[in-house]
Amino acid sequence: AANSILVYGRLATGDSAPIRTISGPATGLNGPSTLVVDKVHGELLVTNQGNNSVTVYSLTAGGNAAPIRTISGPATGLDGPQFLALTTSLPTPTFLSNLGFYRPSTSTFYLYDENHFNLVSGGPIPFGGFNIDLPVVGDWNADGDTTIGVYRPSINAFYLRNANSVGPADIA
Repeated sequence: AANSILVYGRLATGDSAPIRTISGPATGLNGPSTLVVDKVHGELLVTNQGNNSVTVYSLTAGGNAAPIRTISGPATGLDGPQFLALTTSLPTPTFLSNLGFYRPSTSTFYLYDENHFNLVSGGPIPFGGFNIDLPVVGDWNADGDTTIGVYRPSINAFYLRNANSVGPADIA
């Protein structure tokens, strides 16, 4: 169904019905394209291409649930968001998670602070270089921090950073 999120049981197969659905006017869903689960904070994050936003819901939300918060507006840099990533820094007393998105047209990552409202210090992070690059995140050096990277399918290569900052690939 358009403008809805269907949740299926982990072991669902075949013609299984969803166990719950998020849909309706209060949800703010408008052309949802990517979904990320933040298990640390019990949240579901969704990009919306139709209104250039990211809506955040409780992980257990269902029905016509209003988002816990919405990221939108000119300062966000959101423009038809298609990719969404979540980075974490562990161990910390609060287990920080940062929301981010990647704009292929400019090869730029936009990472937000732990409240998912403000760009992290340093602002947008240009990384990659080709609009065919696909964003990836992971802990490439096993230091407990999830950082950015891109996969370039045309040459089957990964370019990975060990910090969420501007700079060349640490691993290529």
